[in-house]
Amino acid sequence: MRARVIASVPSEKQVEAACDRLMAALGFTSIHFSQTRATRQTPGIPDRKYYRDRLTFWLEVKRPGGKQSQYQRDFQKMCTRAGETYVLGGLDELTSYLRAKGLIEPSHTGTWKPTSMLDDALMREATASAELAGAATTYNGDDDDSEC
Repeated sequence: MRARVIASVPSEKQVEAACDRLMAALGFTSIHFSQTRATRQTPGIPDRKYYRDRLTFWLEVKRPGGKQSQYQRDFQKMCTRAGETYVLGGLDELTSYLRAKGLIEPSHTGTWKPTSMLDDALMREATASAELAGAATTYNGDDDDSEC
């Protein structure tokens, strides 16, 4: 009998935690909106809003294979129309956005390094979360209706 290898897919909570570790290492403050129970907050509100200096953006975390609800798609459209940045996905999409903003760059080892903070301890903390990454949904900072 052969042993089957099953690829572990991280939970959405694990992906959120990895994103939060990376953002904290980069000096961002995170505001958490995700809830495991029914609440009276706005339907579709993203899981996180990150702030650092004059930069702020929304992050709707999806584990690999996760889909947005209609409320989430509507919230994304509202943000985009208002000129706010909305990142959809996991670590891959978050690092793509941060790279586009010039906040991180790939290192020679294939991990990411902050462009303005090159402290080794920060680097270890920021890149440790990349181990959780796995395939995630696509970065969606534009106004298209693609589901992820």
